[in-house]
Amino acid sequence: MLELFKYEMANLLADQADAELGDHKRGLGSGDLPAIQSERVPCLLNAAACRLRLAESAGDPDDVIGAQTVGGQTTAADHCTHVLELLGEVHKAGARAPARAKAHYRAAQAHCLLGNWREAWEAAGASRALQPASAEARALQQRAQQGLRAVQRAEAASARNGATASEGNRDIVEKEVDL
Repeated sequence: MLELFKYEMANLLADQADAELGDHKRGLGSGDLPAIQSERVPCLLNAAACRLRLAESAGDPDDVIGAQTVGGQTTAADHCTHVLELLGEVHKAGARAPARAKAHYRAAQAHCLLGNWREAWEAAGASRALQPASAEARALQQRAQQGLRAVQRAEAASARNGATASEGNRDIVEKEVDL
């Protein structure tokens, strides 16, 4: 379905370019863009939600961040990266506030799965700014805050021990943050 939208968007751009050259009898026009985007944004958000579910189940449930490719399957990190790409398209589409809030929330979920705590905290905050009453966004932002604090404690412990190994830090963070 998303490929169909890409095709239609390419046709729209070609039609607009041809219309500027004097061919006004072509199919899509600039007035069609809002209608296309109003259908495209929910599809992008749903595709992102599906990819998040796949990311959650791609690896060991206790270690989504460390999911590896097994037999050519897509890793959790690959799914999360695709989620972030889809959500970037939502933002480019100029979606309304509720859809943008949902996009920020799903981006925060993806960043949490990736262990990008600062980005998760910022995305959850952006979602809360658009929908302040969202208990889910508040809880996700608190989880990201917990992850940030765990990273800071792990880095401080590593510095005290004279080590800067990120693998050791990740082990400490995973113990402290409910992944």
